[in-house]
Amino acid sequence: QALRIEPMLPSAHLLLGDAYQSSGNVTAAFLALSTFLLIDPAGQDATQGYAWWRQSLKGGPAQPGVGGTDGAATMRTAGSAPAAGSAAATDAGGDVPYTATDRQILVSHKLMMDRLESQMPEAEALIAQIDSVVQTLNTPPAGSSTSFSYRFYAPFYLEMRRRKFIEPYVYWVSQRAPVPNVREWLTANEPKVREFLQWASTYPWPTW
Repeated sequence: QALRIEPMLPSAHLLLGDAYQSSGNVTAAFLALSTFLLIDPAGQDATQGYAWWRQSLKGGPAQPGVGGTDGAATMRTAGSAPAAGSAAATDAGGDVPYTATDRQILVSHKLMMDRLESQMPEAEALIAQIDSVVQTLNTPPAGSSTSFSYRFYAPFYLEMRRRKFIEPYVYWVSQRAPVPNVREWLTANEPKVREFLQWASTYPWPTW
């Protein structure tokens, strides 16, 4: 309901991302938390929001007692349905699992870890991961016509990718994270960052 009144209320996206994450809807959590960080990358909740965001990019929280230490062991198998009755399984317009994107998150996380082992800078590896994840949103999940998270979030991130703004986005949302060279990049690429923020600030978010 808060997003109906103020679509750019950061706390609403943070809480929704947490609810999606808790229910096992990994892609919806990624989209909501991505939007929180876009709006408020340096606020008092940014550190927590960033941690949850990076967890969603590992495939969600690991189950207690399930093997794996890198996040690939997830709360649910990628592509399976969220828990019945969960808060985020049915939201403002209904929601659905993102089978292809959930799977791509797991695959892309493994590729990211490989890139880090080969000494690729963390920010660059993260850019490559997010680019591959967002690309899968080009194919709407089954039931997307009634999915709030797809109808509200996906068009923004697809357009962001089309405009080649994933790079400035990643640096912008990582400004309070312990990722090397973020502030230096933001300073050195100020015109690109300004162009991205100008577009994002005037983007026509949907109403419903």
